[in-house]
Amino acid sequence: MIAPVDTVFVHVAGNSAWAEPATWIGLVGVVAGPIVAWLIGRQQIKVGKDQIASQLQAAEEQIAASRATAVQQVDAQLAAAREQIAAQQQITERQINAQVRATSRLKWIDDLRSAVANYVALVSEMANTLEAARSHGTIRSTLESREFLDLHARVLALRHAIRMWLNLAKPEQVAVEKAVNDVWMLFGTEAEAADSDAFNSKIQDIVRLTKVMLEMHWERAKRGE
Repeated sequence: MIAPVDTVFVHVAGNSAWAEPATWIGLVGVVAGPIVAWLIGRQQIKVGKDQIASQLQAAEEQIAASRATAVQQVDAQLAAAREQIAAQQQITERQINAQVRATSRLKWIDDLRSAVANYVALVSEMANTLEAARSHGTIRSTLESREFLDLHARVLALRHAIRMWLNLAKPEQVAVEKAVNDVWMLFGTEAEAADSDAFNSKIQDIVRLTKVMLEMHWERAKRGE
């Protein structure tokens, strides 16, 4: 058993001589023990601090990686959302444009159909008026009457309106415009104007060609063209 420190010092002082080696060894053990324990504790504290620092660094790196991953995911979601919105906008724009085109084409069909129908009705009335005037010998007075002049003006206005509605770069519309003019030109030749068969044939040409043309554009309107 190692003697206490105070006992050792009393023993050394009482004998006025150096203590025995065993005594010094015990003394060193008593003194060195706490120092060694302190050093070991200090080393353990350093190791613990290093472990904590390493764990903190790893946690920070994990947090940074998670944050970067979250940012990438958010960016990817935003990009996907933008693409989806842009695609939806394009679809919506195409639908709106198709609807606008279809609406415009349907109005054009209605306006042109109405104009051609009125033209056929008024030009037929004008032909019937002239035929009656010839049969009664009142052709000159009829041609000079206000009623006939008003009728003539309305027919002429419709003829020009129909021409303006037509696209003369399209063959089917050129055919309609020619049929309208052919009927009008009959009134420039008295002999042909008196021929009801020629007149009726040209009227039928107007109706037939206009119907074919409008059916083509009706199909295009249904497709949104």
